[in-house]
Amino acid sequence: MRRIVLGVVLAVVVIALVVVALLAFLVGPRFARYDVLDRSAVERGVTDVVSRDWKRQVTGVSCPDDQRVQPGTTFTCTGTVDGRPATVPVDVVDASGTYEVGQPR
Repeated sequence: MRRIVLGVVLAVVVIALVVVALLAFLVGPRFARYDVLDRSAVERGVTDVVSRDWKRQVTGVSCPDDQRVQPGTTFTCTGTVDGRPATVPVDVVDASGTYEVGQPR
């Protein structure tokens, strides 16, 4: 009887460890994850700012994937501005994902 109880307890512990390991693998620790900007939303935002604020004709904006939502992150998007290839600088200004769009170059 004692062997059966010990076997059941051991099996429960092993199953619990496997479940915890799977959850840690699938979810990952919070410190190892980070938020990224939505590429499509940034491309629409850059297009809108360049058109509205800089009063320029812009098409084909393309921004890089997986840009971190972290103050100080900078990257450039590309596109056609006034009929010429151009780059547009983007700076992330806060942890909420607010970014500033610079003047096309």
